[in-house]
Amino acid sequence: MRKSEAQKSRRKTPWDGESSLTPVQTFLKRNYNARYKNHHRKVGESGEADMVNSFIPDKCPFCSSDAFKKNGYTESGVQRYKCTCNKNLSAHNKNYF
Repeated sequence: MRKSEAQKSRRKTPWDGESSLTPVQTFLKRNYNARYKNHHRKVGESGEADMVNSFIPDKCPFCSSDAFKKNGYTESGVQRYKCTCNKNLSAHNKNYF
């Protein structure tokens, strides 16, 4: 699904890509980015990955098999699993919560 024009990224400011900013634009951009980062921490930074990793899936949400094995970690530190149906899954998937 593509983002429509109304669903632009909230991480971006109107001044991204501009080379010369006014002092007001610099202030707003810096504070907006700091606020965004504070309110949208990554799973690995918040300690949530440890909590999510404490849940071990009992079956694959795609094929209902219990024959899956560990397959490394996601970028945010959540344990990834690989099922015999060749699908990747993790306890972070909304299928488990």
